Amino acid sequence: MYKIYPDNFIQPPGRVNKLLLIMKLATLILITAIVQASASSYAQRITLKAKNLPLVVVFDQIRAQTGYDFFFTASTLKGSAPVTVNVTGMELNDVLEQIFKDQPLEFKIENKSVIVSKKELSLIEKVTKLLAPPLHLNGVVMGEGAPLPGVTIINKRTGKGTVTNLNGEFNLNGINENDVLVFNYIGYEKYELVVKESKTSFVNVVMKPSNSKLDEVQVVAYGQKTSQRISTGAIAKVTAEDIAKQPVTNVLQSLEGQVPGLLISQNSGSPGAGINVQIRAAKSLPSVSDNNGNTIPATGTAPLYIVDGVPFISEPIYTAGGNSVGYLRPSFGNNPLNIINPADIESIEILKDADATSIYGSRGGNGVILITTKKGKSGKTKLSVNFSNGISDVANLHKVSDMTLAQYLEVRRKAFANSGATPTATNAPDLMVWDTTKSTDFQKLLMGKTAHATDASTTFTGGNSQTNFLLSGTYHNETTVIPGDYTYSRGSVHLAVEHSSLDRKFTANITTTLALDQNNNVARQGNTTDLGAVAFSQAPNFPLYNAAGTGLYWFNLNTFSLQYENPLKYMYQKYSAKNNNLIGGILLKYTPVKGLNIKLNTSYNKLVADAQDLAYSQSINPLSGTLPSAKRQQNNVETWNVEPQVDYTLKISRGDLNLLSGATFQDNKYDQPFYVVATNYSSDALLGSISGAGSVNVYNFNSEYKYQSFFGRANYNWLNKYILNVNYRRDGSSKFGANKRFGNFGSVGGAWIFTEENLFKNTLPALSYGKLRASYGSTGNDQIPNYLYLDSYKTTSYGYNGTTGLAPTSLANPDLQWEVNKKLEFALDLGFLKDRILLTGAWFRNRVNNSLVSIPQSTVTGFNSYYGNLPATIQKKGFEFTLTTQNFKNKNFNWTTNFNISFVQSKLLSFPGIESTQYTSSLVVGSSLSTIYAYHYTGLSPVTNLPTIEDANKSGSTNITSTSETGLAAYGLGDKVAVGKTDPDYYGGMNNTFRYKNFQLDVMLQFTGHSTQYGIDYYAGTAPPGYNAVNMSSYMYDLFKQTNGKIATRTFGINTDGTAYNSYTKYIQSDAVLSDGAYLRLKNVAFSYTFKDSWVKSLKMSSARFYLQGQNLLTFTKFKGYDPETPASNIPPLRTIIAGVNFSF
Repeated sequence: MYKIYPDNFIQPPGRVNKLLLIMKLATLILITAIVQASASSYAQRITLKAKNLPLVVVFDQIRAQTGYDFFFTASTLKGSAPVTVNVTGMELNDVLEQIFKDQPLEFKIENKSVIVSKKELSLIEKVTKLLAPPLHLNGVVMGEGAPLPGVTIINKRTGKGTVTNLNGEFNLNGINENDVLVFNYIGYEKYELVVKESKTSFVNVVMKPSNSKLDEVQVVAYGQKTSQRISTGAIAKVTAEDIAKQPVTNVLQSLEGQVPGLLISQNSGSPGAGINVQIRAAKSLPSVSDNNGNTIPATGTAPLYIVDGVPFISEPIYTAGGNSVGYLRPSFGNNPLNIINPADIESIEILKDADATSIYGSRGGNGVILITTKKGKSGKTKLSVNFSNGISDVANLHKVSDMTLAQYLEVRRKAFANSGATPTATNAPDLMVWDTTKSTDFQKLLMGKTAHATDASTTFTGGNSQTNFLLSGTYHNETTVIPGDYTYSRGSVHLAVEHSSLDRKFTANITTTLALDQNNNVARQGNTTDLGAVAFSQAPNFPLYNAAGTGLYWFNLNTFSLQYENPLKYMYQKYSAKNNNLIGGILLKYTPVKGLNIKLNTSYNKLVADAQDLAYSQSINPLSGTLPSAKRQQNNVETWNVEPQVDYTLKISRGDLNLLSGATFQDNKYDQPFYVVATNYSSDALLGSISGAGSVNVYNFNSEYKYQSFFGRANYNWLNKYILNVNYRRDGSSKFGANKRFGNFGSVGGAWIFTEENLFKNTLPALSYGKLRASYGSTGNDQIPNYLYLDSYKTTSYGYNGTTGLAPTSLANPDLQWEVNKKLEFALDLGFLKDRILLTGAWFRNRVNNSLVSIPQSTVTGFNSYYGNLPATIQKKGFEFTLTTQNFKNKNFNWTTNFNISFVQSKLLSFPGIESTQYTSSLVVGSSLSTIYAYHYTGLSPVTNLPTIEDANKSGSTNITSTSETGLAAYGLGDKVAVGKTDPDYYGGMNNTFRYKNFQLDVMLQFTGHSTQYGIDYYAGTAPPGYNAVNMSSYMYDLFKQTNGKIATRTFGINTDGTAYNSYTKYIQSDAVLSDGAYLRLKNVAFSYTFKDSWVKSLKMSSARFYLQGQNLLTFTKFKGYDPETPASNIPPLRTIIAGVNFSF
């Protein structure tokens, strides 16, 4: 072993006493032993191979071979150079001579010890050193053909250093020829320069981009950059390469399974459908209704989206700004990010903890998603072209098994028999009129088409050291799996230009994107389900066409009732939504002196959406007396954002201090100029004219949101070993009253890279990287409708002298204030075997208090509640783990694996006075906010053989017709109990990348653990089997058989306890219709081949690649529905397979 002593060297007291005792007793024996030991030392044979290893590591390897101890003081080795040696079978003394050559050290062998001390200089050497001037070194640092500004250069001996200027230049004084300079820059490999090897006072240093995930550049707030190696916050990154592997319409779909703590789900497999995003189980108190019928809105849980520094809308445009006046909403939903083409995106960073998000203050409470679009690069002008074509379909079309025609007819006939009723052409056309020998596969008819998709893009990029540019155009078009000529198309133009002055002190960056999309689909406005629900519930023998085959089949609504009309009518209901999005920004930066940057970031975003839903006469039952109708609306969202900033970087001692200060001025305007409901058109030809309608109702809405803040950040990095980050922000929001308009938020984050300590370097050689980090701070949330702090009114039909009257709808609350999210996190990052294995584990706890809720009040005010803050506390807690391994790597073959898993749960920790609020219908203190409360199914009654439920409140009754039995058992208000939670126990993904020469194969799996979701039968309605002429799932046929057919009925008896109808209502509202939402999905398979350079050059191209990609290929689940990611009855995420090529010139 080697021993290090903190002060001047002395032998350990025990050993000294022992040596003195031996000397006193047997001096002659001691001398003989020393001589023998000395002789044996020269006889020791050593084999040693080392390259640029610290001396202490070399000492340790020699000790392992010889048993010799090394003695030196803590300061002795300071200034020593790394050792490079390669010897085989050499004697110890000769090895030591070679090791200590050119070192400012000397050694002495005594007994079985090697004593290391500073080399004593001769008189001439002392005089020469005294008179010799210190060395001066200057140079330039380059990376990827361009100078690198801001490179940190540290002298290993002194710990002092400098930073390169805007042109990558540096100057260093006071260095010795034996000094070693360490160059560090985010995204590049560390570079070490031995001064004496430079042989000149000017050096050109070329740094190489790092392939390690630890050094991958991460964008944080306001354009600042960091890397996983030195970051103090929880930041995940998805690159353009990761996005390009997945054939998706919305870029959010490419994040599924790739980011720990990020849970994404789709509303439907329809193109342009809504997408739900949760970062670390973001939750708020749910929306409830007061006794006046007014809805108390839930606080928003969507993350903050920033696109190239521009805040981007996070909710469907038709509800933006709190719009509840009236709007045209498709059943499959909408997500604003559909308008952004994934091909335009360079990277996406997901910011999760307080350290990463608190700089955004109130807007970052639910996490932040930073989207950075592609920029130009200096170099040869290049033209790149990409083209792909593919198909999509429902992978498991008959995942939901309907009752067969025979089963359906059996149930219907039994229902009539049980009720003592006789089927007739009036009450049972499916039994008496329609063909009972032929059936239609409605799942295949309504969502069984093969959709086609085409993507094309062209990018033109280039530039020099001063100016670079990128101009791209993209086009996307896809059809749908539903019948009819429906398409979703999108086109965009993206431009990015950057220019710097010759001295690089002034830089201007302009980025703009114009995108247009159009979605032609079936809206089914007023429904929460798409055509998938129609597909599984349509009576199997429903005739689609009339007997003559000249048109659709219709029936007299006044004669008999069916749950759905002819499903092909949707082919003649034309829904169209057009969106135009302009987003642009100008960033000006001026650097008057080294380290000081003055910036002005101005941005603008305008999103205009025009939607219409036209009901042509062919879509309307002619026997209903209804005439053609049209709905039209326009929504505009306009955002201005101005952010002046100043940041300054300076060296303090051996560390770098970066200071950032700035302000944000943001203005959002939400305008719905019109929502027109026009009915009673006399002709289809007039549907394009509002004035041609027989009846017109017009609604409009507008609101404005203003936001101002001042922020600051200080980051101190001491030798890439100890890092401290402090954020502060003061926000002002127009959503709160003057009394509470401003809020203060901040955070503290720290990191210790303990593998930079000599102790860990010397004792754990397999551990190449280790970092402990922690953060704590607060963020806010103002995702509520505007003007809730004011009295509000609505128009009424009552007026005075022809003037429309107004009626109050809510009371003012000038003390309405911020909801506060306090975040705590501890994390450990580890790297093994030169970072071939990277492991990150993080524990976090987020607590939301001062929740925005409905507060009860005396009805003498005219209202029984108002919107305010209560000390309800919501907790979100969990673990996240990420594992990245480089399993195999050589010249021809490379295999890497990325795995992540998250365990995240939410809980209502406290809610004082909850018993007197409307939240007793959905929340229980101590339980998850995603808990489903329902009746507990207890099987069939031994008496009636009908479904029964548990008497959870022990009242002696399960009569759901009584209001005392329909509430939560936890409050003694009914028999509903916690039967599960929608939040999964865990979720994550695993991606394997295989590269062999020019071939690459990526295979990605996505998974979620157990969760409780509503199964397909929940969407069948409250009427029991056989009551209506609608089909049900095979699970309902199983229930039918278990009850010996008694559950089927034509008798309406929902209000009579114990009847078949009432018992079925209990069943459908119980946990019997819930299902396990766990699944494992083969999310993505991407194969590509990059053509050889020789072949490419012969075609005058610079690169060419062919690829095949598959999405949502296989799903393994026990879920009782089409797919556990979407509502059980909606069209599931589509299986997609595409082929494409990209090449450049």
